[in-house]
Amino acid sequence: MSFMPLLLLGVYELLFGDERRWGYAVAGFTLVFQSHILSAVWSALLILTAALLSIRHLCEKSRLLACIKAAGLTILLNLWYLLPMLYMMREPIQLNTLPTPFTEYAVPFALLFKASPEIGFSTTKDGLSLDSNILPLTIGLSLLLTNLLLALPKCQGYRKARAFDGMRKKARGLFVWGAVMVFMASRAMPWKLLARISAVDRLTGFTQFPWRLLAFAVTFLSISGAAALVITARETRHQAMIFALAFAVALFPMTTFLDAKNPEHIQIREVEIIGSELIAGGEYLYHDTDISQLPRRTTGPAAVSEQLEINDFQRKNGHVTFRYTISGSKPEQNSPLYADMPLLYYPGYRAWVDGLEIPVERSGQNLVRIILPAGSQGTVEVCYKGKRSWNLATMISAASIAGWGIWGIYTTIKRKRR
Repeated sequence: MSFMPLLLLGVYELLFGDERRWGYAVAGFTLVFQSHILSAVWSALLILTAALLSIRHLCEKSRLLACIKAAGLTILLNLWYLLPMLYMMREPIQLNTLPTPFTEYAVPFALLFKASPEIGFSTTKDGLSLDSNILPLTIGLSLLLTNLLLALPKCQGYRKARAFDGMRKKARGLFVWGAVMVFMASRAMPWKLLARISAVDRLTGFTQFPWRLLAFAVTFLSISGAAALVITARETRHQAMIFALAFAVALFPMTTFLDAKNPEHIQIREVEIIGSELIAGGEYLYHDTDISQLPRRTTGPAAVSEQLEINDFQRKNGHVTFRYTISGSKPEQNSPLYADMPLLYYPGYRAWVDGLEIPVERSGQNLVRIILPAGSQGTVEVCYKGKRSWNLATMISAASIAGWGIWGIYTTIKRKRR
């Protein structure tokens, strides 16, 4: 949410302002994307909607070219993350573990407009219920009051009143966008009816919660409310009183967030996965993973073959090393020599025995399984390296960041010399 104003500025410049400042849109969307994927999905949908509504402006050649540049550079900057994410989405991984439908997480209207914000939600069989220390589910008193100022007529007696006509028009536009976001986050929106459309149902299921739109609503309403304060203060010439009142109204609900007990909620655990109640019932795990059977971090590799002996096990995060020997004169011909690591399997793990790479596969419990060669002993190293195409994508993103930075420095120096 912190980066949404920057994204909003960039989109405004692309569609209505100086399209040469398209870099703001690139920086804003990249920061939102790297912060929260689902917020980036909603952002992309809102940008597409704004573009369709302003299609007349996009017909300008320079503006359309700027949009293409912004979209292309955004993809290149985020390719290091985008490519692995799209690959993982093809895997049978649990990405949506909501016990109730998307439609049940819309916020009641009465809760949206409470003066003192309730914080948080929890999942129950009946849908949305309140919890603590999670997320605010209200718009807040300060945003309501400041945006009401936009309804006031402009002060005709003030000699510079017309100077704020443009700002007032833009602020009211932002207010409309914010009001639409509030409506879509609430139970007034007919989500259940729209969910009958398969495409809408898939999209809403992926984005999980309607109340995520409150982040966009707060962004729009904060800017429109701030503009309303500036306009009113300048036109009425009561700046000190108006801003003191705004500060007091904004400070009132802030006490809800000043929870001194928050540090007590920080927990460090030894297990590979910390339990179904804290990972949303297996989210981001393969569908058939049995959470109760997952090993602890300190547990060594499981030798599936009886002839396999494992010693000197060491682990540092996702990096595992150990020595193994094969007891007896010969391993059984049909008995596979493999061991399961105390690591959750995801594509990208690699393993070596004495420097020679060996196969890695997913075990029945969705752990990293290594296939050992026929040698009698060796030192095994297992770590996550990712795929070669992902490493190439990382280099492309790094080169794009460097190139964009160099171009920015070059254009700045060139502008100063003029």
